[in-house]
Amino acid sequence: MNVERREIAGARVDIEVAREGRAVVLDGTVGTSQFHLAVAGTSDELQLPRLRSLVESVNGLFPVRDRFFRGIHIAVSHNEAFNLFEEDKASTSPNSGSRYLGETLEREVLMQVQPPRKENRSWPHYHDGLEIYYWLEGKLFIVISKTEDFREHQTLELSKYNPYLEIPAGLWHQVYAEDIPAASVLICDFERHIHAISPVS
Repeated sequence: MNVERREIAGARVDIEVAREGRAVVLDGTVGTSQFHLAVAGTSDELQLPRLRSLVESVNGLFPVRDRFFRGIHIAVSHNEAFNLFEEDKASTSPNSGSRYLGETLEREVLMQVQPPRKENRSWPHYHDGLEIYYWLEGKLFIVISKTEDFREHQTLELSKYNPYLEIPAGLWHQVYAEDIPAASVLICDFERHIHAISPVS
């Protein structure tokens, strides 16, 4: 198991993140609470029992629960510091295409799904802090730019072959999935969340 430590002062996050096969495991402190989240995703329904066993083996103290979003099956276990929604919820940010399956109290850690771009288009936005993405399923694309007009930009891909992305503070970025949805775990550290005037074409 590959373990890394993430300490983000602004978001009051001090956790160890491990990848065990297709599962992402987060243990530590978020805010003033002890935090545990183990989650794995697949678009192959036949793999779900195997994923449930994997998530359960990480920490048997918490029950494994299932969520489903547009072809993505997700197995998740967590303690009381994480709120797993009964149904996916829209982002509270205006013009955002993201849907959320769960979050911590102050939204430092979120489990998100991104619908296909042609159906639900997200607008570019800017954060004054760090964002860290951990892959669960599908392909998530993040276009980053130093300027709001995106005249010069770079496209990053979160996928099975690149399961970790870090978006530094001070960049405009737009998040989207192409033809199939994508699922990820997101750690946030920002106070200001600014949306651009119009989406990037």
